[in-house]
Amino acid sequence: LTRELDRVAGADARRQVMAGAESLGADATPESIYAWTHDMLARMEERVPEPARKDVLNACGCWKGREDLKALRDLYASTGDLDLMLAKAGEELLAYLRGCGVSEETVSEVQRRGWGWPGRREGNMIRVTKIPFEGTIDAFFAEPDLAKRRSMNYCHCPRVRDILKIGRGLSTTYCHCSAGFYKKNFEEILTRPVDVEILETVLAGDEVCSFAIHLPEGL
Repeated sequence: LTRELDRVAGADARRQVMAGAESLGADATPESIYAWTHDMLARMEERVPEPARKDVLNACGCWKGREDLKALRDLYASTGDLDLMLAKAGEELLAYLRGCGVSEETVSEVQRRGWGWPGRREGNMIRVTKIPFEGTIDAFFAEPDLAKRRSMNYCHCPRVRDILKIGRGLSTTYCHCSAGFYKKNFEEILTRPVDVEILETVLAGDEVCSFAIHLPEGL
C-alpha cells in the first residue's frame, strides 16, 4: 500500500494516508487494525481522487500468478478464443473445488450459477461472483439466513472476515483490492488492460461480492 500510494499519489499523500501505520506491529489487536483501516480509508477518500484510489488498491490485490496462468495465457494466445479460455478456466476451478473436498452438490451449484474467478461472459463484459472462502463453501450454500452467510467467512480477506464477525462496517473502497485479483489475472492472460467495476459487496450489505470485467473492444 505504501509503495502504490507513492507511485500513484506521491509521497505527501502517502504520508497522510498511512499515518499511524507504524503502530501496527505483531502485537496489534484486531480492534486496533480495524480502527486504523477504517480511518486510513477515510483519509484516502479525502486526499486521493477516486480513479487514483482504484489504481492504488487494484495494485495491492493478490492474484493467481504468472505460472498458474501460463496454460490459460498460452491457450488464448494460440487460439484467440476468449470463450474457450473461460471454459477451460472454469473446468480447472471445478476440479480444484473437488480436490478440496467440496461436495458434488455444491460444485454443481457453483457451476450452475457461474460463480468463481473465470466468471460468465455477457457480451463485452465478464461478470464474476466470488465463491466463499475455502472451507466454508458447503456451509454457505446450506445456510438459509442471509446475514449469517455474509459473516461466515464468505470474504477471502481475513481483515474483512474479522470485521463482519464483530458487526463493524468498512468503506467499499477497500473492495478495489479484491477487484485487483481479477484485473491482474485477466490482464496476464489477455496481455492488455481491463477495467474492473465493483457491482456487489458484502461490505455494502449484499449477499455476495460480484465484479464486472470490462473487456477491450474487439475481443
